Amino acid sequence: MAKKKGRNARQPEKEFDLYILEIDSWDSPYSFGINITRHLSEGPFWEFSSINISGNFILPEKISGKDITISLYGSRDFIPYLNSPQKYDDYEPKSIGHLTIRGKQRNGHAFIPVDMFSFIMSMLSDGRFKFLKMNGHALYRGNASIRSVSFHQEYDVDEW
Repeated sequence: MAKKKGRNARQPEKEFDLYILEIDSWDSPYSFGINITRHLSEGPFWEFSSINISGNFILPEKISGKDITISLYGSRDFIPYLNSPQKYDDYEPKSIGHLTIRGKQRNGHAFIPVDMFSFIMSMLSDGRFKFLKMNGHALYRGNASIRSVSFHQEYDVDEW
């Protein structure tokens, strides 16, 4: 039997997309304690913080109306990069987060500076943030990497 030629499995050149989520609800779990799993993280203490945002996509059109929960994790790792960007000119991060959208499996996450948590939660509590905008790669096989996140009070289709 003749061997079939395999198709080229390379991923096509990455296209970018805009993901806009209308925020329905949010919560913010936080944990702090003594680090008993030092093989997983360094230091005597352990901390976990996130802002979980639930809502429905407005854009892109092919997933419009689908619900999702995006978890934003607080990270202290960004602080040196933000305080002294000139020291890290050669560092080129690939993404700050990821989306998975496959049928009913819909979730996402991104890492943001932990210093911004109190501001973001204050704005969410006051109802001043109504939309989460994410820029990233177009979905490919149900996955997309996220390059930026921002919050907005209004959404105007002509502006975005």
